[in-house]
Amino acid sequence: MPLVSKIVAADLVDRVNGKYSLTALCEVVNNSLGLIENGLDIYWKLKTNDALKADKGTNIPRAKHRHLVDTSVENGQIKEILVKSLSL
Repeated sequence: MPLVSKIVAADLVDRVNGKYSLTALCEVVNNSLGLIENGLDIYWKLKTNDALKADKGTNIPRAKHRHLVDTSVENGQIKEILVKSLSL
């Protein structure tokens, strides 16, 4: 099966009047891939965040940890994910 047929079958694009356009699902997938790419770009900042959460001996106050997330992570979606994880 040709690639274009597979993409249409996966409902990532629609063909209308001979022209292809992105579906809502494709927009969501594309946005999610962008978020993953941004996360990989700041891999070491995320690893630092993990280390701070895992090291109970440092006992960093939640407000200080949130400040570190706010100042080190620029992407709003990633920041929101990390802040939510602080409250767990």
